[in-house]
Amino acid sequence: MVLLAWLLMLPAPPYAESAEAIAAAPMDATEADQVWSQLETITQRLQQLAQVPQSLEAGHHMLSRPCEPGRQTLAEIRDEQLSFDSRQLEKRTALSLRGGYANRTLLDDAGESSAYLELDWDVLRNGYLEYRDQARALDNKRRMLELQKQREQAEEQNQCRRDRLSVEAFTGMKIGLLELKQSLMDVAGRIERRAYFRGWSNLEDAFAAESEQVMLRMELEHLRVVGGGQAIHLPLIGVQMATVLAEMERRAGNDEAPQLHNEIARTREGARYQDRLQLYVRKELDTFSGNGDNYASLGLRFTVPLDREQSDRRLSFELRELQQQGKLESWQRLARTRDAYERVREQQQRAVRQHYRYLGASERVRRVMMQHALGDRIEVAEGVLRVRALLDESIELVRSKQELYFRVSDLLAAAGIDYRPEYIAEVPLPDEHYRARVGERAAYLWSEFFNRTDNRVLLEMLHVKSIERVVLVAGRKIDAAKRKAFVSAAQEKGIAVESLLAGSNEWIFPERRAEVVRQALELTAEGSAIHLDIEPHVLPGYNADRQTYLDHYLAMLKAVREVIGNNPLSVSVPQTWPPEFYANVASLVDHIYIMSYENRSLPQQQRRLEVILAKIGRDKAVVALSVKDFSDEWALENTMEQLSAQLGVRRFALHQLTDFIR
Repeated sequence: MVLLAWLLMLPAPPYAESAEAIAAAPMDATEADQVWSQLETITQRLQQLAQVPQSLEAGHHMLSRPCEPGRQTLAEIRDEQLSFDSRQLEKRTALSLRGGYANRTLLDDAGESSAYLELDWDVLRNGYLEYRDQARALDNKRRMLELQKQREQAEEQNQCRRDRLSVEAFTGMKIGLLELKQSLMDVAGRIERRAYFRGWSNLEDAFAAESEQVMLRMELEHLRVVGGGQAIHLPLIGVQMATVLAEMERRAGNDEAPQLHNEIARTREGARYQDRLQLYVRKELDTFSGNGDNYASLGLRFTVPLDREQSDRRLSFELRELQQQGKLESWQRLARTRDAYERVREQQQRAVRQHYRYLGASERVRRVMMQHALGDRIEVAEGVLRVRALLDESIELVRSKQELYFRVSDLLAAAGIDYRPEYIAEVPLPDEHYRARVGERAAYLWSEFFNRTDNRVLLEMLHVKSIERVVLVAGRKIDAAKRKAFVSAAQEKGIAVESLLAGSNEWIFPERRAEVVRQALELTAEGSAIHLDIEPHVLPGYNADRQTYLDHYLAMLKAVREVIGNNPLSVSVPQTWPPEFYANVASLVDHIYIMSYENRSLPQQQRRLEVILAKIGRDKAVVALSVKDFSDEWALENTMEQLSAQLGVRRFALHQLTDFIR
């Protein structure tokens, strides 16, 4: 209760009122057990979601898969119009047919009259060449519109990527987490509602839980309408900015836009003909006299303005303006890209911080669940509080990742480049198995504690303490069925198990050797690695005849190795044997657990270990430490870090697992 009271005195999170209401509601043992069972179920389902493998390939797929065009872009509509206008200009021949009829009297028909037909061909202004150049100018505009269309499609692709990321990548995970939180709030809500009606809490406490449930239902309804497939994990990523900038520079060197701008300006200016030239064929028709005085003529007409425009100077100004505009656009694109990169980095930092908040909340839940499983008195309110905090941190982590991927997509759109896998890289971060501890860890597990502790609790304790290997005692005292189930479950979780034979130190003697050989052979047939903890140095006659006892020990090892073949074999040895003897042992085993117990100081411990390591090598060495030699876990961790840094040792084993867990 002291711990719970301290927790409730901390600055209250938004849901602290729930913990207070639950703490105020008396529960009998059965009801408390039911709540703990529900908390365990929610935690297990959350672990299943967390164990969905992260996939950078899925991220590549989300960012690179093209979207079906949803609408016709403005550039495409304009392109159709320009294409039509260009074709029309290309069809124009600049030919025209003119004709006329004139009567020289207005009073009667006796006067003379005349008529003509004339075929004209305009060559320059408003003529064939001007139409041809205008058509070319429109074609260049169409090419420019193609680039504009690509930019518009890039923006559309960016929006499509964001929608896809939201729906396909993150919605499924958010739905799964929110459903778990809804299950938790149903538990808390029932307790708070009962607490209110029993007079154990205030109405606002019940309202707080109810409002949370309503908001959860609303958000879940929204997400289910949006859609959401299978829950997937996308890792935290960063942008390889140097690669992005190199691609932008390459594209700038191959950019058609500046050249097209210049060609458009030149062709447009070239199509502004000031001079006019017209070729014609004219047929005169004498319709009155009938004397056959009809004739045809061929000629030309031209107009040359004497007050001419200075088109070359105007074109020069326009080209300079276009050049500066192109530089400005390149600078603005680069500035937008750099700004987008800073936004990516800011969100990346938020996501990293959120990841560690999630790890912290996960560790707190593991500890409270483990303490409850071990029989410690833990209030239900603390369990609810811890699980809810973990769910909230998990949901926030998903949202943080989603925003990070959104910003990466925005950066690609700002840079104007298509996605390629080399533009992003995964940020290496520890998962919930990480404990910031040095080296590989093993632990000895003896029969008394093993028999009375549930296998699930044992595996969770090993997981919490980052223990990857267990030296589990074998023999008559251990529950064989429980041991078999534990070994199978441990292997599924990636925890190796060595079978510890420690029946009698007298197994070294020739007359007793057959017993250890038989047991080793039986365990090998089961597929188990063998670990021998046989200590001749504690026998009464060892000091008087040390070499004989050590020879017997070595002969025993040879006998065991002979029957088990290549099956893994390890041994626990003291620090007090002659240095050369360790080399003989190392030639027969895969690993040597050096029982580095009861050292007066770290320098003394290092000196002893250095002598042994020089004989057996670091690859086979496992430094075994007794938890009872240390005042607390920090002292133990500090010793392992020092030994690893000074001696290069990477494997450690811990004696007295129960003390280590506590």
